[in-house]
Amino acid sequence: MCVARSIAMAAALAIGLALAAAPAAALSNAAQWLIEQENANACIGARGRLPPEGVVELDLTGDGRPDLLLDLGTMVCPDGSAAAGCAAAGCPLRVFVRSGDLLLPERDLIAESYQIGPQPIPVLTVTVPAGAGLWQWNGERLAFLGSL
Repeated sequence: MCVARSIAMAAALAIGLALAAAPAAALSNAAQWLIEQENANACIGARGRLPPEGVVELDLTGDGRPDLLLDLGTMVCPDGSAAAGCAAAGCPLRVFVRSGDLLLPERDLIAESYQIGPQPIPVLTVTVPAGAGLWQWNGERLAFLGSL
């Protein structure tokens, strides 16, 4: 019985390690390219690193294809400074929408934080020190819906 339990525990551990090592959903080539551009340019005089929590691929426009949010507030600069464009009001939240295989820049929002509402066309709640604003795709562009 001890041998069977040891084998079961070893198998569970092996499966757990394999799952932990499995990569998260792969980002599109367009998203990877944009992240690389931000990494190269977002820190003043140095190369930064946008961590996974700063990258969100999701459908913002309701067309069933993933668009992209890049939260430069999460950018890690080598000297510990904030990314270029960050100020007291927050940091750029770059919004890109899909056109074919490309992700085109739609809008830069300044955000201290943000929340994503439910699909099919989510509302972005973007918070700055003065309050929060609501943004949503209107069929042509990311439009401001109003303040909270």
